[in-house]
This record gives sequence, C-alpha cells and structure tokens, in this order.
Amino acid sequence: MVIVGGGTSGAVLAARLSEDPARSVLLLEAGPDDAAYPEVVRVPEREYDAILSAAVGVQWGVPVGAASSPTLFYRGEVLGGTSAVNFMATVRGQPDDYDGWAAAGCDGWGWDDVLPAMRRAETDRDFGHQALHGDTGPITVQRWPEETWAACHRALYDGAVELGVRPVDDINDPMQVPGVGVFPGSVQASGERLSVSQAYLDAEVRARANLTVRCEAPVARVLLEDGRAVGVELRSGEVIEAGEVILCAGAIESPKLLLLSGIGPAGDLRALNIDPVLDLPGVGANLQDHVGLGCIYHRPEAETLVGSPAKTVLVGDTGRGRGVDFHVLACPISSSEAGGTLFQVFVFHLLPRSRGRLTLTSADPAAIPTLDLPLLDGDDLDDLATVVELVGRWEQTAAFAAIGASRLSPAGDLVAGSASRDGMRALLDSSTYTYFHQVGTCAMGPDDDPDAVLDPHLRVRGVDGLRVADASAMPTIVRGNTYLGCVMLAERLADLMA
Repeated sequence: MVIVGGGTSGAVLAARLSEDPARSVLLLEAGPDDAAYPEVVRVPEREYDAILSAAVGVQWGVPVGAASSPTLFYRGEVLGGTSAVNFMATVRGQPDDYDGWAAAGCDGWGWDDVLPAMRRAETDRDFGHQALHGDTGPITVQRWPEETWAACHRALYDGAVELGVRPVDDINDPMQVPGVGVFPGSVQASGERLSVSQAYLDAEVRARANLTVRCEAPVARVLLEDGRAVGVELRSGEVIEAGEVILCAGAIESPKLLLLSGIGPAGDLRALNIDPVLDLPGVGANLQDHVGLGCIYHRPEAETLVGSPAKTVLVGDTGRGRGVDFHVLACPISSSEAGGTLFQVFVFHLLPRSRGRLTLTSADPAAIPTLDLPLLDGDDLDDLATVVELVGRWEQTAAFAAIGASRLSPAGDLVAGSASRDGMRALLDSSTYTYFHQVGTCAMGPDDDPDAVLDPHLRVRGVDGLRVADASAMPTIVRGNTYLGCVMLAERLADLMA
C-alpha cells in the first residue's frame, strides 16, 4: 500500500501498519527527510522563526472573513509535516466533540472510542499511567515548567486568576476546564521539539523490511481504474502501483489530490478540464478553522526566552451554552537590549458556525488552491467580542501592569471598542489570525449524508482501495489544537484496519 504524506497522520499510520510484516508499506513525503530539520525547527525558543520562515514549509496569504488583508496560512512540507513547525500542543478537545461525531453517524468515533488511541500515542511525563493519560506511547508529553515561561506567559496566567478564572493542573481533563493552565507539549528530554516522524519513525521502525520511506516525492494524483485506486502518479511523471492508497496529506492537500484525480464536484472539475470520475460534492467543502484576533504588545525590558511557543493558556467559555469555546494565549516574538520585547496575545474561536470551501485554481498539481474561509461573521463575531473584552480587562490587572507592557495594535480600548459586530469587524480588519487548524474538507459521515466524502472507516465513498486519514476527515472541528487529533485519527484507523 501507498501512504501519501509523511506528516502528523501519515508518519503514525506508516509506523502502525508496518507492524504487520504481511503488509508492504510505502510512505511518500513531498518534502525533505526530518534529518534536514534546521535549528529553527528543532529549538522551541525559535518557534516564531519556524512558523514565519519557509525553511520546511509552504506559506501564502488567504483572505479570511472580515479582514481586508490576507492572513498567513502555513503548513509543514517535510517528514513530520506541520508537527515540525506547530506549537507542539498536545491538546485533545472536549469529549462532546467526538461524541458529536458518533451521534451524527460516525460510528466508532465517540470519546470512549478515541480516548484509548490518544492514550496509546503518548508518554505523559507529568501524569503517567492514568485514566486520561498513557505512559508507553511514542510521543513524550510534558507541561512547560514555570522556569521556561516568558513574562507574557506569567502575566496571562496570573492576570486570568486575578479575573476569577480557575487555575487548573491539566487542561486535557474535561472536568477541570474552563480554567487557565499550561500547554502540554511534545518535547524531547533534551528540550528540543519532538515531531511525529521523530517519535514514530525512529531508526528501528525505519529498518523494517516491509516499510519504505521516500522523501521529496510529491504526488500529482491518484490513479483510478474501474472504480478502484490502483496507485499514484508523482509530479515527476513516475507511476507507482499499489493495492491500496491512503491520503494523509492534510486538510489542504488531500482534497486537492482527490480533485486532481477527478473526484469532487463534477462541474468544478470540468471547468478546469479535469475529467470527473466520481461526482462527490463534499470534496473541498465543509472547511473549518480556528480563527481569531491577535494583539501585539511591547515591553521595554529584554528577555532571554523569546520566540518560544505559547506556554500558558486560558481555556474559556463565553457562557452561551456551548461549553468551552475559546482559547487566549500569549507568545513572545522577539527581544533585544535596544528594542525591548515584543509579544502577541491571541484570541481564538473554537466553535465556528460558518463553513468555507477549498477549490482548485488550475489542474497544475503544484498550484496553491483557493481557500474561502468566511468564519468571522454573525454570532461568531458576538462570541469573539466577549473574549476580546476579556483581554481588555486583563490589560487592567496588576499582573499585566507588572510587566510594563503597552499594546501596539490594534489601537483603541478593547472593552469599549469591541462591543458591537461593527467594532469587531474594525478590529479584525488588520488583526485576523488563524490557529492553523484547518479541518473538514474530506469529511466522514453516514451513508445518508450526500456531502460525506468518507465512511466511518475513512474509505472514499464510491471508490475501492482509497482512504483519507488526516484533519480533512474530521466532520466538525474539535475544541483544541488539532495536532493530537490527527495522531488519533491515524491510530484509530490502524485499529480499524487490523
């Protein structure tokens, strides 16, 4: 079988499926091997450099919601995928997220089904073997110790407590949130980042006779004959035959590959001179993301720990009856003796109501698709306004005053300026950000859902021998960082295929 994409889901799936010596597994990755990770990727203190550079990724600007200027979109194109450039946050979302999948017809994907896969994936250095945590998995997890916090992390945590938010030990315990706590991160004992490929595809796994890992091999399309996937064609023109193909290329590349292969909305395909093989209107639809506002601050004092990822987080509930629905987090950007320290505070909406779409711009496999993300309007704006006002109140706490910071953007009083939808649109016009959590573009669903691309075994409907296992398969977004959710999808599919 061929697995397309050696990222957060593909590396896991290749490792798990190749545990069976009767299977022959070829993993194809478009980018370089993880041995090529530069320091900017390996060292957490250079997190911002990793995201903003193109060292191991692809980035472009995408118009989002009310914003008049494009928002940065980014994905890792390297073995390990976006786990090589993300915040390393192993946050799971809420049980209701997964129970909602099951209730909507995705049998086998409820909280009780997926929790064992999450536990199997991790070795939690803080909690060890517990009902919610594991101690034998490839991904080592620990919460950032206080001595690694920057001033903005400390101020966010202490300021939230001042405002009456409950401090919690484990933000992955649904009984403890809402609250303010510390991100669990996938970090090596040395303190360096641990990507999924480093965790799952170690030297012992890569030495298996039935597993081949091939990097710098971008795929152009899936090859189909008589309703069955029979292999893939690389952009170089090389054809690779396979008895089964599993796409793990992510919420952008997986639907793009289906469309390039003639699977998707027939009218859209014909408009690009792609022969429709299977009319599946849901391919590229249902696009969701965690989108929000970013505030930039300056403090005159220089710091040593800069560019590090978000380490403290407020996991909150706007009180609209939907449970946990936002994150507030702080990230240092840069620091120097002459210029002081810059940091950002982000507000991300975790339960967007709106949906977007991914469409091709051409039949060229190298072309970047168009992403339509109208995620910041209506009730979503009202929810976000509540949280922005909370940030305004945080700016009035003693904890914030203690670090001597001032906000550079957006301008104005957050408490007074964001009370209306028009006020929020004005703020978002220049300060919209994404959490890089795109999902849903090849959503699984029940047989009677005409927009479901996949069945609950992640098989593409109407095509034999073709599956999709990555964030694109999520029918609805989870209320947390999607990193561990992608690991879980691959772990769970390995169970189902066994």
